[in-house]
Amino acid sequence: MFEVSAGPNLPALFEMERSAISMFGIRSYGSHMNGFVRHPDKGLCLWIARRSDTKATFPGKLDNMVAGGIGRGLGIRETIIKECQEEAGLPLDLADKVVSVGLISYIYEDERGIQPDIQYCFDLEIPVDFVPTVVDGEVKEFQLCTIDEVKQLIVGNDFKPNCAAVTLHFLFRWGFITPDLVSDYAEIVQLLHYKF
Repeated sequence: MFEVSAGPNLPALFEMERSAISMFGIRSYGSHMNGFVRHPDKGLCLWIARRSDTKATFPGKLDNMVAGGIGRGLGIRETIIKECQEEAGLPLDLADKVVSVGLISYIYEDERGIQPDIQYCFDLEIPVDFVPTVVDGEVKEFQLCTIDEVKQLIVGNDFKPNCAAVTLHFLFRWGFITPDLVSDYAEIVQLLHYKF
């Protein structure tokens, strides 16, 4: 169940089943985390998850290392720490080091309806010798990708759209995509911050 409110950090007016939210055009909120590794040979890398083939939405698509909708009674940071443990087997002492790095906001439309979304973004440095493990079955596998590999995956058709956006947010913040390299840089950044 998701809490429905008039805006971020406002009291819940009522609750609704997550799968019905887009049918009513109600804003949803999520917490997403990019797990990065300072690899001694490959440079900075990102852990990318592949969603389970049995997921109701975007089965088999690429995803952020850890992500989840903010359900009833959970806070933003609380959600990402819970998801770290449930989806990737991160121990609490590591998950607790997540760093809040902003948010993206957008409107997504598909056959079910129109859904304005706010995704709170987090980064977490993952030790080079740590390998995430599939725990709750929502993820099929994890792969460690170089930044060049991540860029190629984003321009392909294999990423869940909002997860590609969260990953782009990471690449912008870390200087891997700059205005000098991409002619429509400003337009892309603006699309990640739709006024809500």
